[in-house]
Amino acid sequence: MKRGEKMVKMITSKGLSEENLEEEISKEVVQGHISATECVEPSNKISTSKFCEIFDVEPLQTNLNSIRTPLTNLNNNVQTPNPISNNSFLDSQITPYLPNDQPGPSRIIVRSPVSDSASEQSTEVFHSNYSKISNNIVIPESDISSEGDDDSCSNSIPESQHDFSPDDTDNDPDFFLREDLAVSSTSSEDDTATINEIQENIDQDGNEKAKKGRKRKAVPEEWRKNKAKLLRNCGKAYISTSKSRKQMPERQMKPTCTEKCKIKCYNKISEEKRQLIFMNFWKMGDLDKQRQFINKHVTAIKPKYRYIREGSTRKDFNHAFNFEVDREMIRVCKTFFKNTLGISDRPIRTVISMQNSIVGGFLKDDKRGKHGKHNKLNIAIIDGIKEHINSIPRMDSHYCRASSNREYIEGGLSIAQLHRDYVTKCRTENVPHADYQIYYNIFTKEYNISFWSPKKDQCEDCAAYNNAENKEPLKTKYDSHLEEKDLVRKEKELDKENTNGKCITAVYDLQAVMPCPRGDVSNFYYISKLNVLNFTIYELGSKDVNCYVWHEGEGGRGVNEIGSCVLSYLKSLQENIKDDFEAIFYSDNCCGQQKNKYMIAMYIYAVTNLKNLTAITHKFLIKGHSQNEGDSAHSVIERNISRSLKSAPIYVPEQYITLIRTAKKKGNPYRVHELNHESFFDIKKIADSVGSNYSINEDREKVKMGDIKVIRVEKIHNDRFFYKCSYKENNFKTVLIKTRASKTKKNLSSELQPLYSTKLPVSDSKKAGILTLIDKNIIPRFYKNFYENL
Repeated sequence: MKRGEKMVKMITSKGLSEENLEEEISKEVVQGHISATECVEPSNKISTSKFCEIFDVEPLQTNLNSIRTPLTNLNNNVQTPNPISNNSFLDSQITPYLPNDQPGPSRIIVRSPVSDSASEQSTEVFHSNYSKISNNIVIPESDISSEGDDDSCSNSIPESQHDFSPDDTDNDPDFFLREDLAVSSTSSEDDTATINEIQENIDQDGNEKAKKGRKRKAVPEEWRKNKAKLLRNCGKAYISTSKSRKQMPERQMKPTCTEKCKIKCYNKISEEKRQLIFMNFWKMGDLDKQRQFINKHVTAIKPKYRYIREGSTRKDFNHAFNFEVDREMIRVCKTFFKNTLGISDRPIRTVISMQNSIVGGFLKDDKRGKHGKHNKLNIAIIDGIKEHINSIPRMDSHYCRASSNREYIEGGLSIAQLHRDYVTKCRTENVPHADYQIYYNIFTKEYNISFWSPKKDQCEDCAAYNNAENKEPLKTKYDSHLEEKDLVRKEKELDKENTNGKCITAVYDLQAVMPCPRGDVSNFYYISKLNVLNFTIYELGSKDVNCYVWHEGEGGRGVNEIGSCVLSYLKSLQENIKDDFEAIFYSDNCCGQQKNKYMIAMYIYAVTNLKNLTAITHKFLIKGHSQNEGDSAHSVIERNISRSLKSAPIYVPEQYITLIRTAKKKGNPYRVHELNHESFFDIKKIADSVGSNYSINEDREKVKMGDIKVIRVEKIHNDRFFYKCSYKENNFKTVLIKTRASKTKKNLSSELQPLYSTKLPVSDSKKAGILTLIDKNIIPRFYKNFYENL
């Protein structure tokens, strides 16, 4: 006896009248339904009709490892339903529980046909793609989109640092204020992804994990082919990843079968339910789940009799196609099945061919590219590569440790050279070795090693302390050394923030010598070249850079040339600034160029003769830690030169000038000042006009120029200078330059004497070597006149 017949018999046995019989049956059905769902109360209204009833309930809280949620997890907020007809549509099999952000049709309107009964009313049911999601729902990690890592690590660079080199060896965290990671998102999914990403980069002690390799990690979710694959599995339009880049249309539900259908399935399921089946099938967005659905609704039937022709490849089974509607399996024809799902024969044939491997009613997962038969490298070879890399001497970055764990190998090595040494070692030991690509992948992904040690890492005092066996005697001096380094950088940041129209803060330095001619031709490496010099002044406030360029035939690189460039820069400030202002300079501790009495005399000359310049303060960076913002300008120039050398050699200094002008691609370009021998003045003679005492202060203490950290001169006291020997000192000490003997001399004259009357001679061997390349047509003859006149 069926369950329905048993229920009717029980109600009939109660002796009810026919008028109350229908009502009692409805109550029993409702109680049975509530019992099956553990008395849950629907929260939303129910559409009741002759053919369709749909419950719109709150989505279920799903577990990452579960495909379907048991009925016991339903929230107890469902109202008591109206009587359910025999044709109520409660097919949870074709309505999978999906995340809210899964692609698919967003809304469907199901209209129930009007019933002849007066007790039934037509109702519209809006299925809104599970728009109401509870706050406690768990979103799978695969559905959360997150941003990938860069070499840059995922740290944002402030606007004030955009001029700096992107490589972390050119960034100094000690004088670049590192911003905290800004987490901004527009949805809870993005927030969750960002938080998870941050937590993955933090170890149990709360410290940021070290970057394992120098290469950034792959983010498969952002790959173009994977995005196209997701759209394809969801039935959405996408662009093919093949060479054709063909636009593939969106999946559409096709018409039903025609009247010629033998089983008349076009009358069995309404268009609204077909649309709901189509939507939920493509809403799954997973090929394996879609195959499982097809497998469940395609049944193999073995006919009793079959006549098979000889040589026929026809299978032993026929197949029946079904859809589950209102908990009832309705058989349909193949055409109706395909057109409802919007698929072709291919997915069905694939599922039928896989049915032989069914285990427990489930098809095997898609094994394309996952067969596990890939060639694997012997673990002994991998260990041999790591052993060879670990045997290479390297050192940590001394000043980049706050933001980088990159290590450095000294010398002009490369990965290719290391691989050649590795192969030689393996052949000597008669053991197998890997090719270059495998060695390269392990070197770049498992290690964070660079072949160039930053200039800022070369500190003699720090190296002496670190290499000392007994560090106790050196500890006091070492700690004071680091403290001075931190203080000057903090002071530079404060001066940078306070820069305005009345205070100009700048750093200046001489760039590394640029040889000329320069190219990839081997003959260039065996001759002496002409040295091209570039002195840069970087304004910290406006980020403007002034480049003073000349070659060794026009001037040297001593205090006269450096002082002339600084004086020229101060004169340009005088012309552009109408109000009173003072200048603050930062530089390294080169005694031959700027840390000497001649530079102090030039500063006094400048504040005396420039009307609006009231004071000059020069602060020296700590020895071995003199990296500054000017290094970024040098880095940008060097990169532009390297790019240019890939296309053509550099033959004359004028080409360097063009490359410097065009080096900066964003913001204000570098201002280049072309200097010749007439641009330099004799700065040393200014010192004789100022005075003779630079070594004894007012307290009769001896002044050691190498110990000075800060120098200051003022317009109102142009006969003295002030200095500090430590950034921990609060007060300046004073040195009176004009003694009794020097007070009788003339005051500073506004006229400067030229340093050179003619061009500087270039050595005969250097000139002859370059002319030899011209005679061999290695250097175009167009430049012969320039080199002959050196």
